[in-house]
Amino acid sequence: MDEDVLNKRFDLTNGQYLTLDSALQENEFSVLLFLSPECPLCQNYSVKFSEIIEEYNNESIGFYGVLSGKYYTREEMNEFLKKYELDLPIIEDPAFNLANHYGATITPEAVLISPSGKDLYQGAIDNWAISLGQKRIKTTEFYLNDALPASLQGKEIDPSRTKPIGCYIE
Repeated sequence: MDEDVLNKRFDLTNGQYLTLDSALQENEFSVLLFLSPECPLCQNYSVKFSEIIEEYNNESIGFYGVLSGKYYTREEMNEFLKKYELDLPIIEDPAFNLANHYGATITPEAVLISPSGKDLYQGAIDNWAISLGQKRIKTTEFYLNDALPASLQGKEIDPSRTKPIGCYIE
């Protein structure tokens, strides 16, 4: 794990801040959700995000949204959270430190990480989106939702990588 990223102070959209190390130590596992307020898939997945967060709320898994770059403001992200009723802290990543460290390039993209910062799963939430503008009628693979209980049970996560579909992080 890159110690600089681990100990770097990140601002939260609510005016508070955290270091990734402190956030990781609070939880058995953490999920970084790379988001963009104008990405249609982030908007469409907001209900799914809320369901997953609620389901694992008592399982010592921390959920953090990540707003990488300077394209969107803190206010725009807070409006997105309010409009789509998402209750999670948003880490501001204006210099792309987290995005670059984890190789995140798409929103929405999930990264499940251990307390040491090791990425255990990275990629799509599920297989609902086939490509931009093309979606399955029925989701058949639930990547993040399968990775979470596997991690809690100490099982191997398979697949540990999937290709996210969405908007580019800019």
